[in-house]
Amino acid sequence: MKRALLAGAVIAASLFTSAAIAADTGVGPIVVYGRGPAQDCYVAATADRPNHNAISVCSLALNHDFLTREDRTATLVNRGVLLMRRGLDARALVDFEGAAALNPEFGEAQLMRGIALVQLDRYPEAIDTLTRAIATSPQRPERAYFYRAAAYEEVGNTQAAYADYQRAAELAPGWGSPRTELTRFVRR
Repeated sequence: MKRALLAGAVIAASLFTSAAIAADTGVGPIVVYGRGPAQDCYVAATADRPNHNAISVCSLALNHDFLTREDRTATLVNRGVLLMRRGLDARALVDFEGAAALNPEFGEAQLMRGIALVQLDRYPEAIDTLTRAIATSPQRPERAYFYRAAAYEEVGNTQAAYADYQRAAELAPGWGSPRTELTRFVRR
């Protein structure tokens, strides 16, 4: 059965970040259609309850060479999301980098790579990666702006941080986190 990737079908996932960006942030799994371990990996990444075998299922999918480049990219992102949920940000970064190497123009891979870099306190790299993610038009650009704002704030560029939090709030008016962050700023 032919597998297809629904590029950018990103849904919210709970990812915990540093105190500067704690709460309702992150993105999530990428849809993989069909049957088999890659689909099971996607289903596990979207589940609300933890699946202790999920990472192994994703690894099983990746160890088979029947995946298309798009499905391999999506499965790497999905496994990375599962790793991040377990607090294994460095391992997740390896998957996101692999996904970005397979498909440099896939915005969600760049976005998740940038988020992992923020969580690993690698702010200058995160800024560059999230800027690339924005250029690739990910499905949830507000997340890229939000995390880039947090990285800018950590390196002391409060003007850029404010502008990115504001852009995230404009792109996702129903998402409270950017507006909450904006209340900390005093405009002069």
